[in-house]
Amino acid sequence: MYVRTPDRMRFDNRVRIHIAKREAVSSKAPIRAMQDKGGRQVASLIAEAGNRARPVAMLVLGQVGSGKTTFLHHTRKVSAATLFEPRNDKPYPHWFHIDFRNYSSEESPLKFLTEEIKKGVNEDGFLSDYERCIKHAYKDDIDALLRGPMYLLSNDEHERKSKITDMLLRDYGEALPYIEKILGYAAKNSAIFIVVDNIDQFEDEQVQSQIFADSMALARKIGASLICTMRESTYVKHRNDPIFNAFDFEALAIEPPVIEAVLAGRFFVAKQLLDGKSGSFTAENGADVTVENLPTVIDLVQSSVLGTTIGQLIDVLATSDIRLALRMTREFLQSGWTASGKALRIYESTGHYVMPQHEALRAIMIGNQRQYFEEYSVVGNPFDSRLAKTEAQLLRMYVLSAIVHLSSDSGFRHLEGAEIIKNLRSLGFGDAVTKKVLEDLCRLRFIHTKSHSSPSLESNFIVSRLGAHIVRYFICDMMFLENVMMDTFIPDTQTWESLRDSTAAIYAQRNIIERLRLRRERTKLFFDYMSNLYTPLRDESVRRGLAAAWCAHPFEAVKNQLETNLTRATRSAERNYAPTANDGRG
Repeated sequence: MYVRTPDRMRFDNRVRIHIAKREAVSSKAPIRAMQDKGGRQVASLIAEAGNRARPVAMLVLGQVGSGKTTFLHHTRKVSAATLFEPRNDKPYPHWFHIDFRNYSSEESPLKFLTEEIKKGVNEDGFLSDYERCIKHAYKDDIDALLRGPMYLLSNDEHERKSKITDMLLRDYGEALPYIEKILGYAAKNSAIFIVVDNIDQFEDEQVQSQIFADSMALARKIGASLICTMRESTYVKHRNDPIFNAFDFEALAIEPPVIEAVLAGRFFVAKQLLDGKSGSFTAENGADVTVENLPTVIDLVQSSVLGTTIGQLIDVLATSDIRLALRMTREFLQSGWTASGKALRIYESTGHYVMPQHEALRAIMIGNQRQYFEEYSVVGNPFDSRLAKTEAQLLRMYVLSAIVHLSSDSGFRHLEGAEIIKNLRSLGFGDAVTKKVLEDLCRLRFIHTKSHSSPSLESNFIVSRLGAHIVRYFICDMMFLENVMMDTFIPDTQTWESLRDSTAAIYAQRNIIERLRLRRERTKLFFDYMSNLYTPLRDESVRRGLAAAWCAHPFEAVKNQLETNLTRATRSAERNYAPTANDGRG
């Protein structure tokens, strides 16, 4: 399932924007571990670690879900697996992977670290062997005791062994002195790697600093090589801390792989696991459906996701977060199929079926809720800035539209926070409002800071593919509009009542064609109201002579496309349901 190919899109043809790269956070050029050259560099560092005068120190950097943990597991179990194979003829390297996802902030980071390493020591055939390792690790201590405090027991072998056992058990119970002795001895003959993963599982910066400090102190004391993983944003917060200057780190950059390639790998493995197995499920009409060959279901899913609009949709909405992409895929597979029995029947008879895109989008947006709420959705609402001011309701869309238009220019690098402040001040919005809008846009993954730092009024910003698709694609998509209107404040009483009445009429209507007509009218009503609400922002920008990007009107730009999309939906419904439109189906 491991995918080494990183995603290198530089221009999105669908929304016509140039994808700007974020800045490298390390002081020197990082090793691009996902590339062949970088992979060889990492393999060389690990293989030669035992022969270096100073232990290796590596910092694995990547955004959330980019595959840092997967890269480490692949390195240990595949690319460098032969290096860590146990041997009886000579010392061999040892690898300890400590994942802080299982750590509780109530306990000491050092205690958690040492207990996890002790588990690894106990599972290792060499490190847990008294004759091969333990007695040699404690030889100096035992010799000193026999020359000193235990000298009088030198002729009593039974008592001498009992005292030595007591000392070993005491150190073993405390964990730290035991692993210091064992790993300190092993590190003299071969490389020891302490891999500290998910340091930034907790947002508390003090906890992060303590984990990092304890890990470095332990690694330095026993002479082990240290490998730490963290997000670029975490590194930016801590890179000036004294503890980072203590080690000369080699920075490794993990770029997110191509999402469709990751999904293809998962589908392949699932298909192999289900080979020769059968199953059953309940179809939409309540009938029990038996599937003699379950891999057929995987083939059906693949045909709906890989190389289709749905696959592109997941790619855009995930913003290179592989973990999020897998979660969205699971959610729409669990709740997005309104006609699973029909889909399987068509696929088995024709060999082809593609799940409707609007069903996938709806399932992804609402998740396990009954309707859309921004708080619980992976997709944010660009139509409500949550500022309790009608005139500021569409500021998210205003700032986002400007940066999307600027990104259409190949020479654009970033939008400065100072320019955003200046333009919003000219429209009468204070810095507190601006800061809130920028923080929300970054939290919703519509834009990013160029430097990976937390958004502030001094930051420089670039747009994400998701942000560009919101402005130029999603705001004219019927399903997107229908979902977000459920969590958008409507300040105009008459408009709100009209939308409420339309919704009630839709739920009461049983005829599919007529119901779609009502949905179409409601969508246009909501879109037109949002357009009218945005117009004063555009007009004031023009009146104050702001740059062209700030004077654009995203709703007017996509109005014709909305009409096209609504017409296409109507034709599709008429083609699929017109022959049985009056049979009472809902």
